[in-house]
Amino acid sequence: MEIRWIDNYAGTWGDDEGRTLIISPRNDSTADVTLLVDGQPMFRPWCRNKPAKGLRATYSPADGPGLDIELGRPGFL
Repeated sequence: MEIRWIDNYAGTWGDDEGRTLIISPRNDSTADVTLLVDGQPMFRPWCRNKPAKGLRATYSPADGPGLDIELGRPGFL
C-alpha cells in the first residue's frame, strides 16, 4: 500500500511554548488544522477573534514538500 504524501504531516505537533498543531488529512491534497495555545484554540484578531480550529490546509506536489495553511486575513470570515 502506498502512503499519500500529505499523510507525512498527520499528527499532533507541540513545542516548549505551549503551542500544539493538530493536522488531520482529509484527502490527497487537503487537511484540517487546529492551532492550540495552552490547550485552547488560538484566537485570530484579524478574523474577528475566530478560533484557529478546523482551518483548511492544502498540499500541492508541484509546490514541493510543504503544507499551506489558511490562517485568514483581514476581512476573512
